[in-house]
Amino acid sequence: MADQGSVSEIPKAELHCHMDGILDARMVADLLREGQDLGLRPEQLDLPWPEHPTMEDFVRCPYHGLTAPALNPPERRLLILEWHIRRLTEQNVTYAEVMLNGLLFAYEDEGKTRELFQSFHDMAVKAAKGKVRVVFLAAIARGPREKIERQTDRIMMLHKAGLIAGVALAGDEGACAVESLTDIFERLKATGMGIEIHAGEGMGPESVWDALENGYPDRIGHGAAVFQDEKLLEEVRKRNIHIEMCPTSNVKTGSVSSIEEHPIRKANELKMNFSINTDDPGIFGCSMDSEFGLLRKTFGFTAEDFNRIHQNTLQAGMVTL
Repeated sequence: MADQGSVSEIPKAELHCHMDGILDARMVADLLREGQDLGLRPEQLDLPWPEHPTMEDFVRCPYHGLTAPALNPPERRLLILEWHIRRLTEQNVTYAEVMLNGLLFAYEDEGKTRELFQSFHDMAVKAAKGKVRVVFLAAIARGPREKIERQTDRIMMLHKAGLIAGVALAGDEGACAVESLTDIFERLKATGMGIEIHAGEGMGPESVWDALENGYPDRIGHGAAVFQDEKLLEEVRKRNIHIEMCPTSNVKTGSVSSIEEHPIRKANELKMNFSINTDDPGIFGCSMDSEFGLLRKTFGFTAEDFNRIHQNTLQAGMVTL
């Protein structure tokens, strides 16, 4: 293949990245050099990964236990966000959505929560220096309905205040069916906010069907299982549902057996509506540049492919540019 230049030069947009999975060894080292001690040493985050990983390996990974103290109090995450945005600009990322996990009730007081999310917004604008638009989603985990109902009221407050653009339903797909939350998603949809549902990562096509039929999603996160069911694939294409594809993540959680078997190849061949994302770049040791390079090397993605994907990603953003 002829040299197509550095992947860093390719315009990019990202829709699927979790704030609590950003911190990595290099960032810890960079922060230490600037006198910012998060209570971690870089070598602590150089974690081994099994040769044939599974979702259980991801769940049991010590990463979150190691980084949790560095993420609290919540304001400490502003340092991590600032460095993350610096990296995005270095990789020519022009639009990025970041999922904020576990912050809806960092403070019981609603006003203090609004101030916290405002600080994330202000930091993002300052760090971006006009080079990248950073947008936040509230990420909630599947689980007890009572918990999700309580989170919904706070999500709607933050959306009304213009501090988040939408909501993402993440976590163990087996914890609860989207069908059991249909009325909640109806409330969220009625506000005009964007809805993203992680589905088809740890479970099969039935999980994606459940999301499509009961959750009013604008986008499906991961969606690897879409390609296991021809009728589902046809439905996704007919409705032009955007799929947030996370190649390295899917390999490292065992959602796909290898990068060579990743359905992003077929999605590209069919010119589907999808994006390229890192998911948890700190955990999985990837970046937007590395994902683009991986797809160019493995599947021969071209400049034309990347341009089409970039345009689809921008159009799927919860804030249109």
